[in-house]
Amino acid sequence: MNFECFDFGTDFSDCVTPPSLGFLEAPSTLAVKPLANAFEALNQTMEECLHSRCKPVFHIFSGDCGTGKSTNVHRFISAWKKAGFPGDGSVIIFLGSFKEVDSYRTGCELDAADYACMSPDPVYAAIGRGKARAGEAKVLFVTHQQAWRKLLDTGSFEAITDFHYQGRPRSLRLWDELINPAYPVSFRLDLLHGLPAAMRTFAPELAEAVDRLHVRAADRREGYRLTFPKALRKLANACAMACKDWLKGHKDYASLLEGLIHLAGREAVLRKDNRYGWIVVGIGQPLPDDFAPLIILDGSARLRPSYRTWADRSSNVRYLPPAEAVYSEAKIYWWDKGASKATLSKPVDRSVIVGACVDLINAKPDERWLVIYHKDAFENGVGGSPSVIEDMKAQRLSHPANVTFLPWGQHLASNEHADIKNVIIIGGLHYSEHSYEAVYMASMGQLMSMEAVDLRPTRDGEFAHHIYQAACRSNLRRVNEDGVAGQADIYLIAANRDKRQPIIEQAFPGCTIETWQPVDRKKTKEDMFLDVVPGLFAGRRDVPLKEVGQACGGEGAEYLKALWKRPAIIRCMKEHDIEKHKRTLRRIYRPRALVA
Repeated sequence: MNFECFDFGTDFSDCVTPPSLGFLEAPSTLAVKPLANAFEALNQTMEECLHSRCKPVFHIFSGDCGTGKSTNVHRFISAWKKAGFPGDGSVIIFLGSFKEVDSYRTGCELDAADYACMSPDPVYAAIGRGKARAGEAKVLFVTHQQAWRKLLDTGSFEAITDFHYQGRPRSLRLWDELINPAYPVSFRLDLLHGLPAAMRTFAPELAEAVDRLHVRAADRREGYRLTFPKALRKLANACAMACKDWLKGHKDYASLLEGLIHLAGREAVLRKDNRYGWIVVGIGQPLPDDFAPLIILDGSARLRPSYRTWADRSSNVRYLPPAEAVYSEAKIYWWDKGASKATLSKPVDRSVIVGACVDLINAKPDERWLVIYHKDAFENGVGGSPSVIEDMKAQRLSHPANVTFLPWGQHLASNEHADIKNVIIIGGLHYSEHSYEAVYMASMGQLMSMEAVDLRPTRDGEFAHHIYQAACRSNLRRVNEDGVAGQADIYLIAANRDKRQPIIEQAFPGCTIETWQPVDRKKTKEDMFLDVVPGLFAGRRDVPLKEVGQACGGEGAEYLKALWKRPAIIRCMKEHDIEKHKRTLRRIYRPRALVA
């Protein structure tokens, strides 16, 4: 089969259907008419790789959520096993987490003798044949992070003997979800300068090495190049392993160490950021050519321009036909309102957005809801007050058991919530401008000047990816035999900056997008008081009435004079131990047992 006849965006109904595979039965319910060519082409490519007949090419396969991308791979490997593992081929599957290992080994119907997991985790290192006998297992599971570390250490895929089967590199190589042709890195310079003080007790040698990287004030300018010694890789890696428990609570330093591991032996540049000061931007070692043939299974590949940039500059990168669903049963209601973490940190904005969500959910009390939210803005209670989610469940939602809350970062599509037809997406998952620079340079495979580069496609592609993945935790995943995604109502709260509706339409082909304007009335003084006042006492005993009035949307203390005798206000102040003293609200600290 000549795969060059396929191109991203081709009408695949005109392409020749590949012949039946040797050990795999003809597709049944998985590869139905609209998706048949895509999965037939994927299966043929997997078989060619398995039997070492595939050219050294990076194959990009975009399979929409719910079309059966992972299930198709499960079925392929299961059929190969049932046929007695014909040929001398072997499989290595790179996954984002250990949880996915469980899904794959079950879905592929593998016995303990068939697989192994190359993992530092003792539980997963022991499953299947065990880490010590991984070279005897037909199927090997490896996490993305471990794969990158090994590739950095050797500079070659074929040189990683831990990944071999019976002394030879594995033939069928599958990477599940995103991979960049080089690892993008960006972090704050002040965080780098602060690392020695934070880590000297744990890793004195690393602290000393980073001390020598200090950038003088005279050298802090756009484009200044920093050189990271190769020895940093071993030191940062050892520190990351030794301090992994501490790093769970210090994610900035965890990301910094990961960045140092990839920048070791390479250069990076300084960029000026108005909010965070100086930023270090760079990329790690590019993927080695001998990593191909590799099949990349990314449900958002069609949305990410980084893959297209990589394919345009490299002769060994090709798209397989995408398995793309139709979203004619999806209705997206877009409220053009900023809902970033910074916006949600403002009591008035947060109150308006939360109130709109509560009204929306309570209007359909018997239906299930999924809410995607910013963790910091919704989970952290202030000054002893409950978190936003606790308050919504305890006081504001009529049927809280029908609502599932999921923070950004855990929004990537899975089947766990596939029966939910109502989704509220609050804000989006945005990166800093310099993170997008790093992603673009990674797609180009080199450190470069960004003066003439338009980063909007990169920003828009990542925005669309996150909205798409969040929405597809829902009933949208139930793609029928005609390739039509399930019915769902998606309520999106996000600023429509740069007129992003076309990229959302691209993410959900065939969907309907309508304007959503939930706030028809201005919140009352009482509403605002109940929402924002408890949070004003974070670390404080007294709050001036003028400040309280301003937080409630007024000019000053006189704005509140009609409230003090209202039952809801009296009850709120009593619950939070707040009393009015002349021109001040004061929190009274007393044992709870003494409160009437």
